[in-house]
Amino acid sequence: MKKILALPLLLLACALLLAAPAAASLIITELMADSGHPGGPTNGDWWELTNTGAGAVDLSGYSWDDDSQDPTLQTFVAGVTIAPGESLIVLDEDALADGAAFRATWGLAAGVQVLTYDDFVVEMDFAGLGDGDEVNLYDAADALVAQATYGAGVRSTGASLFYDPTTGSLLGTSLAGVAGAVTSADGDVGSPGTAVPEPGAALLLGLGVLGALRGRAGASRPLTRLGA
Repeated sequence: MKKILALPLLLLACALLLAAPAAASLIITELMADSGHPGGPTNGDWWELTNTGAGAVDLSGYSWDDDSQDPTLQTFVAGVTIAPGESLIVLDEDALADGAAFRATWGLAAGVQVLTYDDFVVEMDFAGLGDGDEVNLYDAADALVAQATYGAGVRSTGASLFYDPTTGSLLGTSLAGVAGAVTSADGDVGSPGTAVPEPGAALLLGLGVLGALRGRAGASRPLTRLGA
């Protein structure tokens, strides 16, 4: 009886474990710290925020900063929300038109949110990302809720850095054709607007593992000795 109960309990534990990352909710999943092309409305630094949770998050009053870690500067205007599974972009440019140009350069759908200075309470230059820096996201109470860091010498000109959407840890530098990364019309490489891997990938992988375990459980039979 104990053996019969053990497998369902194990499967349930695995399912809960695999679903747990959704509770992390907001993860910084990508950033461009050194665009490879000069000038124009899409050469500014940018970073990507992904909602891995099950519900929409209202970013009104949230703020962000680099390694100076000041939660009082770049505050989102009221009404900015991020839906479950959505990835939005914060772009270091000064006009809504620059957001449209960014989408066109990267071939993004019109529904991908690209936030510029106009989407923040005080319209000011964003904190630029240097050689070894951070992106820190704070909630409306100034509590740190998400962070992406990279050391000196890590950024690569013209290629974004991408982060694990379940842990926020740095995974590597984007390479065209790998894990969803593409080359933009301006020559930069990345996957803005889509977390790599997508937030649901771990859960889908987990469901596959559970299916395999169930298959093995159903196929298991008492061994028969030769000659028995």
